[in-house]
Amino acid sequence: MTRYMRVGTPPLHINGFTLVELVITIVVMALLAVVAAPKMTGLQRDANIAAIDGLYAAVNDAADLAYAKAAIHGVEQAPRSSADDKTDAPPVKIDLGYLELKHGYPEAMLSENERYAPDGQPRLGIVELLDINQQNYDICYGDGSNCKRGTSSKVRIGIDLNDDEIKQCYVLYMEASGGDNPLGDEHFFVTKETSEC
Repeated sequence: MTRYMRVGTPPLHINGFTLVELVITIVVMALLAVVAAPKMTGLQRDANIAAIDGLYAAVNDAADLAYAKAAIHGVEQAPRSSADDKTDAPPVKIDLGYLELKHGYPEAMLSENERYAPDGQPRLGIVELLDINQQNYDICYGDGSNCKRGTSSKVRIGIDLNDDEIKQCYVLYMEASGGDNPLGDEHFFVTKETSEC
């Protein structure tokens, strides 16, 4: 039997997916979402913990380097070394400005009127030495219910502290001779908390 086909007429095929193929695709995507979603949420927590771990190391390094600089200048045992005339120890100047030190370690915070030395150079506490980007970290001075500037021997640097001042995702730095410093008056204390990152 001979078949004739008209020239110029395309064969009749319908392109597309069947209902079964669409249902199978939707089911597979739903299963992937159920399995992958919890892992994706954990990624943000892991990133926050890694950021706090890095910050913890940076705080320790900055304090140790400041102490080394103080030792070079012979003021590592001085109760206070500052760029003003209120201290017996001479100031320690680095390229960034003057280190504000207690027993050779950086102070936790500088009040607004302590930001600059009489010669106009900046004064540097632990926060200034870290050069923290305040878009990524919140800075709270004091014991946990005060994120405002004031006078404190403690500073918490963490994530989302401005939204929740008692959130447990931070590094705590206590300056030497900082009141309730568990290591005493001659050494800084630093700890980290990541339970709510």
